[in-house]
Amino acid sequence: GRSYNICEGALRARLRESLSEPCVITPKVPYLYNIDMWSTSIIINKGLRLRVHITSSSFPAFAVNKNDGSTFGDGINPRKAHIAVFTGGENASNIVLPVVK
Repeated sequence: GRSYNICEGALRARLRESLSEPCVITPKVPYLYNIDMWSTSIIINKGLRLRVHITSSSFPAFAVNKNDGSTFGDGINPRKAHIAVFTGGENASNIVLPVVK
């Protein structure tokens, strides 16, 4: 089949609480991220499926993240990002998808 990008959103983990007071994350600790996907509208016909693509990069749409806690473009020690999606328990990841019929 085919895959189409309907919309995308981004959020720097260290800016999840405030844009003016960065706060780095602790590895392997779950955090709440509210990522605004902006408004969009599309008809999904019966039988079609939605796919969610989670990544730590979308260059050049968004600035490169060195994953080392540095400010934009200042990182000298880029690291590989490790993303966890929780599938159960009180920290289970979820997507809110409004549906209009």
